[in-house]
Amino acid sequence: MKREFKYIKAFDQSTLTYRYHKGNKITLVFIHGGMVNNRCWSYQYDYFKHKGYSVISLDLRGHGQSKGKRRADSLHNHAKDIEQILQNEKISNCILVGHSFGTLVSLTYYKDYPKRVQALVLLAGTIIPDYPILKQVKRLFQVYSRVKKAKKKQQQLERNNNDHH
Repeated sequence: MKREFKYIKAFDQSTLTYRYHKGNKITLVFIHGGMVNNRCWSYQYDYFKHKGYSVISLDLRGHGQSKGKRRADSLHNHAKDIEQILQNEKISNCILVGHSFGTLVSLTYYKDYPKRVQALVLLAGTIIPDYPILKQVKRLFQVYSRVKKAKKKQQQLERNNNDHH
């Protein structure tokens, strides 16, 4: 299986490495966990590529073929790196798929560029206590739960109203 990599310079001149296939559906961005690289997404990359999706799998800075320091406290730098790749490929919105440390990178990217993210898929997430984005996600779930309950109550009232007419 031939892997074609692309290389670009990040905002701090680190070299970023990624794979990109342009399909006719929304772009899925696969973000790996710590101590691995984009190859951990090879099966998913190929599967969704053949289903017509645009697909990106990247090496986070300091991982795989990307250069730069591995630092867990530089989540915003990772988010900037993803933004650089999306701008380079002229991608306006995407679905982020993060695993382990990649979930924190995904959440940080969403916090920094919310209008660019159509959905988040978070697998085996890592938690940093009191990380601000986690509070936002918790609030989103609370709002969703209230909306779901209100919708269910409204449907029940409508059914009761229809039964009386």
